[in-house]
Formats: sequence, C-alpha cells, structure tokens
Amino acid sequence: MESWGGRGLGFGVGQEPIVPVMLRHGAQLLVSDLADEEAQAKGWLEMKFDDDAAGALSFRYINMNEIPGDLGNYDFLWSCGSLEHIGGLELGLRFIENAMACLKPGGIAVHTTEFTLTSNEETYESPGLSFYREKDIRGLAERLHSAGYMLEMNLTRGQHQFDHLVLDESPPWELSLKEQLCGHTITSLGLIIHKPE
Repeated sequence: MESWGGRGLGFGVGQEPIVPVMLRHGAQLLVSDLADEEAQAKGWLEMKFDDDAAGALSFRYINMNEIPGDLGNYDFLWSCGSLEHIGGLELGLRFIENAMACLKPGGIAVHTTEFTLTSNEETYESPGLSFYREKDIRGLAERLHSAGYMLEMNLTRGQHQFDHLVLDESPPWELSLKEQLCGHTITSLGLIIHKPE
C-alpha cells in the first residue's frame, strides 16, 4: 500500500470511518470534537482510539467556533458534515475561513456540508442544523478568492438517474444522494480549498 503521510487536522470528527483509512496511508492526525458535556448533550461520540494508532493519532476537544491559536502548519484539514451543526449558516462559513490559518502554505482543506437544491433564497436554519444555498457558497468562494485561496466546487445537480432520486424523510433511511428533509431537497456538497505556497 502506498504511503502518502502528511499531518492532518480533523474537526467534528466523532467516529468517522475515514480516520483509520488515513492512518493506514501513513498520516499523522489530530482529530477533534466538542468537549464532553457539549458532545453528550448533542449525542455525539468521541473518537475511540485504536492501539495500533498509538503515536499517529491524537484527540483534542475543540469548539469549531473557537479554533485555538496554537493549531498550525498542517498539510491538510477536514470536516465532514459538521459545519452545518455549529450554530447557523454564518458561523459555519466563518469556521471554513478561520480554519485556513491552521494550514501550512500549500495545504488543502476539505469540507462537506448539507446543501439545499430547493431554493437559492429559502432555506432551513437553526442552531443545530442548517442547509446552505448556492448564494451562501458563492459568497464564501468570493471571500476565499479575495484572500488568495483557490476553491474547487461543483454546484450542479448531476445528470445520472440516481441524481434525481430523492428519498423522503420518513424511515427507514438509506444511503442516498438526495433526500427530503425539513421541506427541502438536500444533498451533500464538497469544498476543496487550496492555500497558496
């Protein structure tokens, strides 16, 4: 197996299955989530450490709205389905921008979040769950470009038959590309942001 290594920083990680994959490829990771009381109140679980990850994996409690100033010089960072849960649309966008300070020059940030296909005006926003609109993401892209970052994203719905399959919000929930939730057709949006050398 090819080893690509690198130092990575994960936000709101919980028990993401991607962590063991990155460790197998030689990455050194700091993973984080909310502090005990906050995580328990929200029903989130902290990362379980694996004995064979000793030395390559460490855990730290971090509030995504208050990124500590001592985090820096990472090759990559990520958040998967976390920023839509940290208090509202603007707080999630601010987190993306603030997290860029944790990367070394040439580093890459990858984020996924909930994205509504229903409207570019109406959305669902609450402290615990928010759906981003195209105009939110385009506004973020403008700010990131102005700060000198390069952003890759694809806001199209897709042309495959599965791109038009939408599951409703009643159980049983299954893996899908689109679902109906809180009156919106939502999907997952990925953002890849490069910090210049």
